[in-house]
Amino acid sequence: MNTPTRFKRSRKELDSENNPELLEEKNTTMPGTQDYETLKTELISSIGTILDNKLQSLMCRVDKLETDNEKLQIIAKEKNLIIFGILENSGETSTGLISGFRSLLQELGIVDTVGIDDIYRITSPAPNKTTRPIVVKFISVFDKRRVLALKGVLSQRKIFIKEDRTTLQRKQAKLFWEKIDEFKKKDPKYFGTIRGNSLYIKREGRTECSFFIDEKDKVIPN
Repeated sequence: MNTPTRFKRSRKELDSENNPELLEEKNTTMPGTQDYETLKTELISSIGTILDNKLQSLMCRVDKLETDNEKLQIIAKEKNLIIFGILENSGETSTGLISGFRSLLQELGIVDTVGIDDIYRITSPAPNKTTRPIVVKFISVFDKRRVLALKGVLSQRKIFIKEDRTTLQRKQAKLFWEKIDEFKKKDPKYFGTIRGNSLYIKREGRTECSFFIDEKDKVIPN
């Protein structure tokens, strides 16, 4: 009569029960609890290292993309001005807006053509608001600077100009103006000049000190 397979036992298994040497050999070839925990710890550590490296690589790529995006925004906005105070007419068109803007410049002495690539209002219309800001995209930085030079004259007409800046540039400018105010409280003769990510504090035509903004958004002396 054949013995069912599930009841069959090898000769070595039967002998090991009566032979201590064979039993010891069997125990040494099988990993124990301590070996399993060691392997588990090493595996978790290896996976953690791999994930940390991947995360660092992704963070570097994100930082690079953010930096590249900021540069592209700066390039896109470097020829722009934002103008406040020009009344908005009902049914206003871009062509009419350009024509009206050119007429204003002619009144201020710029009689030759200023290259304008585009012009439009920003923000949504609001009740009783007729002076939505205008973005003017000039053909060249030179044309932009010619109009920017009229900033003082235009302010007398309650028309105000500022440069079109990125979110990061506006944030940096705010921090720099806070630093300028600190110096002005000490002496009203102090004033500041902002150039990119640098602030120059001047007094009576001489640069007294300079600052920059670090990666933690702190204004640090150069």
